[in-house]
Amino acid sequence: MGRFDDLRFSIPMALTSNLVGLAFYGADIPGFFAGATEELLIRWYELGIWLPFFRAHAANGTPRREPFLFGNETQEILRDHMKLRYKHLPYWYTVFYEHTVTGDPIVRALLYQYPEDPVGSDILVASVYESEATSVQVYFPDSTDFWYQITGEGYKFFEGSTWAEIPVNMTYIPVFYRSGSIIVRTTSTGRSSAYNREASLELHVVPDRENNAVTRLYIDDYESFDYVNRKEFYYVELNYQFDGEDHLTVTDLDEESIPGDVEFPSIDTVHIYERRDDGVTVKTLTEDRNGNKLSAINLFKQKKLL
Repeated sequence: MGRFDDLRFSIPMALTSNLVGLAFYGADIPGFFAGATEELLIRWYELGIWLPFFRAHAANGTPRREPFLFGNETQEILRDHMKLRYKHLPYWYTVFYEHTVTGDPIVRALLYQYPEDPVGSDILVASVYESEATSVQVYFPDSTDFWYQITGEGYKFFEGSTWAEIPVNMTYIPVFYRSGSIIVRTTSTGRSSAYNREASLELHVVPDRENNAVTRLYIDDYESFDYVNRKEFYYVELNYQFDGEDHLTVTDLDEESIPGDVEFPSIDTVHIYERRDDGVTVKTLTEDRNGNKLSAINLFKQKKLL
Protein backbone atom coordinates (compact mmCIF):
# COMPACT_ATOMS: atom_id res chain seq x y z
CA MET A 1 0.00 0.00 0.00
CA GLY A 2 1.09 3.56 -0.64
CA ARG A 3 1.43 4.46 3.04
CA PHE A 4 4.34 5.38 5.29
CA ASP A 5 3.59 2.35 7.49
CA ASP A 6 4.13 0.09 4.49
CA LEU A 7 7.40 1.83 3.66
CA ARG A 8 8.52 1.12 7.23
CA PHE A 9 7.36 -2.53 7.05
CA SER A 10 9.37 -3.09 3.87
CA ILE A 11 12.64 -2.72 5.80
CA PRO A 12 12.29 -5.70 8.22
CA MET A 13 10.74 -7.69 5.38
CA ALA A 14 13.84 -7.11 3.24
CA LEU A 15 16.22 -7.96 6.07
CA THR A 16 14.30 -11.08 7.12
CA SER A 17 13.97 -12.33 3.54
CA ASN A 18 17.73 -12.00 3.11
CA LEU A 19 18.41 -13.87 6.34
CA VAL A 20 16.42 -16.89 5.09
CA GLY A 21 18.03 -16.88 1.64
CA LEU A 22 15.50 -14.86 -0.40
CA ALA A 23 18.04 -12.21 -1.25
CA PHE A 24 16.65 -10.65 -4.43
CA TYR A 25 14.03 -8.68 -2.56
CA GLY A 26 12.50 -5.23 -2.85
CA ALA A 27 9.18 -3.49 -2.38
CA ASP A 28 7.12 -2.03 -5.22
CA ILE A 29 7.80 1.71 -5.25
CA PRO A 30 5.86 3.63 -3.87
CA GLY A 31 3.47 0.87 -2.77
CA PHE A 32 1.51 -1.52 -5.00
CA PHE A 33 -1.98 -0.25 -4.11
CA ALA A 34 -3.42 3.21 -3.41
CA GLY A 35 -2.11 6.59 -4.38
CA ALA A 36 1.08 7.81 -2.75
CA THR A 37 1.78 11.39 -1.79
CA GLU A 38 4.69 13.16 -3.43
CA GLU A 39 6.57 13.07 -0.12
CA LEU A 40 6.09 9.29 0.19
CA LEU A 41 7.13 8.79 -3.42
CA ILE A 42 10.45 10.54 -2.76
CA ARG A 43 11.11 8.71 0.51
CA TRP A 44 10.37 5.33 -1.09
CA TYR A 45 12.79 5.95 -3.94
CA GLU A 46 15.43 7.10 -1.45
CA LEU A 47 15.12 3.77 0.36
CA GLY A 48 14.47 1.63 -2.72
CA ILE A 49 17.83 2.33 -4.34
CA TRP A 50 19.49 0.55 -1.39
CA LEU A 51 17.49 -2.68 -1.69
CA PRO A 52 18.57 -5.56 -3.98
CA PHE A 53 15.43 -5.43 -6.16
CA PHE A 54 14.69 -1.85 -7.22
CA ARG A 55 11.44 -1.37 -9.14
CA ALA A 56 8.59 1.10 -9.44
CA HIS A 57 5.38 -0.90 -9.90
CA ALA A 58 1.64 -0.70 -9.17
CA ALA A 59 -1.67 -2.48 -9.61
CA ASN A 60 -4.05 -1.71 -12.47
CA GLY A 61 -6.20 1.26 -11.59
CA THR A 62 -3.69 2.78 -9.20
CA PRO A 63 -3.14 6.51 -9.79
CA ARG A 64 -0.17 6.98 -12.10
CA ARG A 65 3.07 7.93 -10.41
CA GLU A 66 5.78 7.95 -13.09
CA PRO A 67 8.52 10.42 -12.07
CA PHE A 68 7.96 12.62 -15.13
CA LEU A 69 4.43 13.37 -13.92
CA PHE A 70 5.79 15.33 -10.97
CA GLY A 71 7.43 18.75 -10.74
CA ASN A 72 11.00 19.54 -11.72
CA GLU A 73 12.27 19.56 -8.14
CA THR A 74 10.91 16.08 -7.44
CA GLN A 75 12.22 14.80 -10.77
CA GLU A 76 15.69 16.11 -9.91
CA ILE A 77 15.66 14.41 -6.49
CA LEU A 78 14.59 11.07 -8.00
CA ARG A 79 17.10 11.38 -10.83
CA ASP A 80 19.96 12.01 -8.40
CA HIS A 81 19.06 8.93 -6.38
CA MET A 82 18.74 6.68 -9.43
CA LYS A 83 22.20 7.86 -10.52
CA LEU A 84 23.52 7.04 -7.05
CA ARG A 85 22.14 3.52 -7.47
CA TYR A 86 23.88 3.10 -10.82
CA LYS A 87 27.18 4.50 -9.55
CA HIS A 88 27.22 1.81 -6.87
CA LEU A 89 26.66 -1.04 -9.36
CA PRO A 90 30.24 -2.37 -8.95
CA TYR A 91 29.55 -2.70 -5.22
CA TRP A 92 26.14 -4.32 -5.80
CA TYR A 93 27.57 -6.68 -8.42
CA THR A 94 30.30 -7.87 -6.07
CA VAL A 95 27.87 -8.40 -3.17
CA PHE A 96 25.53 -10.40 -5.44
CA TYR A 97 28.44 -12.59 -6.59
CA GLU A 98 29.57 -13.22 -3.04
CA HIS A 99 26.00 -14.13 -2.08
CA THR A 100 26.01 -16.90 -4.71
CA VAL A 101 29.30 -18.24 -3.32
CA THR A 102 28.87 -17.83 0.44
CA GLY A 103 25.12 -17.42 0.98
CA ASP A 104 25.69 -14.20 2.93
CA PRO A 105 22.73 -11.81 2.74
CA ILE A 106 22.93 -8.92 0.30
CA VAL A 107 21.35 -6.47 2.72
CA ARG A 108 22.12 -7.33 6.31
CA ALA A 109 20.48 -6.69 9.64
CA LEU A 110 22.91 -5.37 12.22
CA LEU A 111 22.52 -8.59 14.23
CA TYR A 112 24.06 -10.49 11.29
CA GLN A 113 27.09 -8.26 10.76
CA TYR A 114 27.56 -7.34 14.42
CA PRO A 115 26.23 -10.26 16.54
CA GLU A 116 27.91 -8.96 19.70
CA ASP A 117 26.57 -5.46 19.22
CA PRO A 118 22.97 -5.53 18.27
CA VAL A 119 23.64 -3.35 6.37
CA GLY A 120 25.94 -4.85 4.18
CA SER A 121 29.20 -4.75 5.91
CA ASP A 122 30.34 -1.41 4.51
CA ILE A 123 27.26 0.76 3.86
CA LEU A 124 24.75 1.75 6.54
CA VAL A 125 21.40 3.20 5.42
CA ALA A 126 18.94 4.95 7.73
CA SER A 127 15.53 5.26 6.11
CA VAL A 128 12.99 8.01 6.76
CA TYR A 129 9.57 6.39 7.18
CA GLU A 130 7.55 9.13 8.89
CA SER A 131 5.81 12.03 7.19
CA GLU A 132 7.31 15.50 7.63
CA ALA A 133 10.38 14.12 9.42
CA THR A 134 13.23 16.58 9.99
CA SER A 135 15.63 14.13 11.66
CA VAL A 136 16.15 10.43 12.34
CA GLN A 137 17.79 8.57 15.22
CA VAL A 138 20.66 6.39 13.99
CA TYR A 139 22.61 3.73 15.88
CA PHE A 140 26.21 3.18 14.75
CA PRO A 141 27.45 -0.34 15.56
CA ASP A 142 30.84 -1.60 16.73
CA SER A 143 33.01 0.53 18.99
CA THR A 144 36.09 -0.20 16.85
CA ASP A 145 34.52 1.35 13.76
CA PHE A 146 33.45 4.84 12.85
CA TRP A 147 31.11 5.88 10.07
CA TYR A 148 31.30 8.62 7.42
CA GLN A 149 28.08 10.25 6.28
CA ILE A 150 28.12 10.67 2.48
CA THR A 151 24.71 12.29 1.98
CA GLY A 152 23.53 15.67 3.14
CA GLU A 153 25.60 18.82 3.51
CA GLY A 154 29.30 18.09 3.95
CA TYR A 155 31.01 14.94 5.19
CA LYS A 156 30.71 13.99 8.87
CA PHE A 157 31.91 11.05 10.94
CA PHE A 158 30.33 9.23 13.87
CA GLU A 159 31.90 6.87 16.40
CA GLY A 160 30.66 3.29 16.68
CA SER A 161 28.47 2.08 19.55
CA THR A 162 26.75 5.47 19.72
CA TRP A 163 23.40 7.01 18.84
CA ALA A 164 23.04 10.27 16.92
CA GLU A 165 20.18 12.41 15.71
CA ILE A 166 20.78 13.10 12.02
CA PRO A 167 19.01 16.02 10.30
CA VAL A 168 17.21 15.20 7.03
CA ASN A 169 15.32 17.00 4.32
CA MET A 170 13.48 15.83 1.23
CA THR A 171 16.63 15.55 -0.89
CA TYR A 172 18.33 12.69 0.98
CA ILE A 173 18.26 10.02 3.66
CA PRO A 174 21.34 9.33 5.82
CA VAL A 175 23.86 6.96 4.21
CA PHE A 176 27.22 6.08 5.76
CA TYR A 177 30.43 4.30 4.73
CA ARG A 178 32.22 2.16 7.33
CA SER A 179 35.81 2.88 8.30
CA GLY A 180 38.23 0.33 6.89
CA SER A 181 36.26 -0.05 3.65
CA ILE A 182 36.77 0.87 0.01
CA ILE A 183 33.60 1.57 -1.93
CA VAL A 184 33.97 1.06 -5.68
CA ARG A 185 31.72 3.30 -7.78
CA THR A 186 31.44 4.23 -11.43
CA THR A 187 32.33 7.76 -12.48
CA SER A 188 29.27 8.05 -14.72
CA THR A 189 25.88 6.44 -15.28
CA GLY A 190 24.55 4.85 -18.47
CA ARG A 191 21.03 4.14 -19.63
CA SER A 192 21.31 0.61 -18.25
CA SER A 193 23.73 -1.59 -16.35
CA ALA A 194 24.98 -2.98 -19.69
CA TYR A 195 26.03 0.50 -20.76
CA ASN A 196 27.53 1.08 -17.33
CA ARG A 197 30.02 -1.77 -17.63
CA GLU A 198 32.24 0.39 -19.85
CA ALA A 199 32.33 3.24 -17.34
CA SER A 200 35.56 3.97 -15.52
CA LEU A 201 35.71 3.50 -11.77
CA GLU A 202 36.43 5.67 -8.77
CA LEU A 203 37.48 4.38 -5.36
CA HIS A 204 36.14 5.88 -2.15
CA VAL A 205 38.74 4.88 0.44
CA VAL A 206 37.63 5.13 4.07
CA PRO A 207 40.66 4.26 6.24
CA ASP A 208 40.30 2.77 9.71
CA ARG A 209 42.16 3.92 12.82
CA GLU A 210 45.36 2.25 11.56
CA ASN A 211 45.01 3.94 8.13
CA ASN A 212 44.10 0.69 6.37
CA ALA A 213 41.15 -0.14 4.13
CA VAL A 214 40.13 -3.17 2.08
CA THR A 215 37.42 -4.39 -0.26
CA ARG A 216 36.72 -7.11 -2.78
CA LEU A 217 35.64 -6.52 -6.38
CA TYR A 218 33.98 -8.90 -8.84
CA ILE A 219 33.79 -8.13 -12.57
CA ASP A 220 32.56 -10.21 -15.51
CA ASP A 221 31.06 -9.38 -18.92
CA TYR A 222 27.62 -8.61 -17.37
CA GLU A 223 25.72 -10.70 -19.93
CA SER A 224 26.96 -14.24 -20.68
CA PHE A 225 27.48 -17.40 -18.64
CA ASP A 226 31.21 -17.42 -19.39
CA TYR A 227 31.85 -16.70 -15.72
CA VAL A 228 30.48 -20.21 -15.02
CA ASN A 229 31.37 -22.14 -18.16
CA ARG A 230 34.84 -20.69 -18.73
CA LYS A 231 35.59 -18.94 -15.41
CA GLU A 232 36.09 -15.66 -17.23
CA PHE A 233 35.93 -13.03 -14.52
CA TYR A 234 37.98 -10.99 -12.09
CA TYR A 235 37.60 -11.45 -8.35
CA VAL A 236 40.18 -9.37 -6.56
CA GLU A 237 40.96 -7.77 -3.22
CA LEU A 238 41.95 -4.10 -3.09
CA ASN A 239 44.13 -3.04 -0.16
CA TYR A 240 44.94 0.51 0.92
CA GLN A 241 47.67 1.44 3.40
CA PHE A 242 49.15 4.75 4.49
CA ASP A 243 52.67 4.94 5.96
CA GLY A 244 53.41 8.56 5.12
CA GLU A 245 52.51 7.75 1.51
CA ASP A 246 49.40 6.26 -0.03
CA HIS A 247 49.62 2.65 -1.26
CA LEU A 248 46.92 0.71 -3.10
CA THR A 249 47.51 -2.85 -4.27
CA VAL A 250 45.44 -5.65 -5.78
CA THR A 251 45.48 -9.40 -5.08
CA ASP A 252 43.77 -12.04 -7.21
CA LEU A 253 41.35 -14.06 -5.05
CA ASP A 254 40.55 -16.78 -7.60
CA GLU A 255 43.64 -18.18 -9.29
CA GLU A 256 41.55 -20.40 -11.57
CA SER A 257 39.74 -17.48 -13.18
CA ILE A 258 40.96 -15.95 -16.43
CA PRO A 259 40.26 -12.52 -17.92
CA GLY A 260 39.18 -13.91 -21.30
CA ASP A 261 37.41 -11.11 -23.14
CA VAL A 262 36.65 -9.23 -19.93
CA GLU A 263 38.63 -6.02 -19.58
CA PHE A 264 39.54 -4.70 -16.14
CA PRO A 265 38.08 -1.18 -16.03
CA SER A 266 40.28 1.84 -15.60
CA ILE A 267 40.30 3.64 -12.26
CA ASP A 268 40.28 7.38 -12.88
CA THR A 269 40.05 8.75 -9.37
CA VAL A 270 40.76 7.78 -5.78
CA HIS A 271 38.97 9.70 -3.01
CA ILE A 272 40.56 9.23 0.42
CA TYR A 273 38.44 10.24 3.43
CA GLU A 274 40.53 11.77 6.21
CA ARG A 275 39.17 12.27 9.70
CA ARG A 276 40.11 15.53 11.38
CA ASP A 277 39.32 17.04 14.77
CA ASP A 278 37.12 19.59 13.03
CA GLY A 279 35.40 17.15 10.67
CA VAL A 280 36.25 15.28 7.49
CA THR A 281 38.29 16.19 4.45
CA VAL A 282 38.42 14.22 1.21
CA LYS A 283 41.70 14.00 -0.67
CA THR A 284 41.21 13.35 -4.39
CA LEU A 285 43.98 11.71 -6.44
CA THR A 286 44.06 11.44 -10.23
CA GLU A 287 47.81 10.72 -10.53
CA ASP A 288 50.26 8.43 -8.79
CA ARG A 289 53.29 9.75 -6.93
CA ASN A 290 55.29 9.75 -10.18
CA GLY A 291 52.79 11.97 -11.98
CA ASN A 292 51.25 9.18 -14.08
CA LYS A 293 47.52 9.41 -14.74
CA LEU A 294 45.68 6.74 -12.78
CA SER A 295 43.43 6.10 -15.76
CA ALA A 296 46.46 4.97 -17.78
CA ILE A 297 47.47 2.32 -15.23
CA ASN A 298 46.14 -1.24 -15.53
CA LEU A 299 45.69 -2.07 -11.87
CA PHE A 300 45.21 -5.80 -12.45
CA LYS A 301 48.42 -6.17 -14.47
CA GLN A 302 50.64 -3.86 -12.43
CA LYS A 303 49.18 -4.96 -9.06
CA LYS A 304 49.43 -1.45 -7.63
CA LEU A 305 47.94 1.94 -8.34
CA LEU A 306 49.44 4.48 -5.93
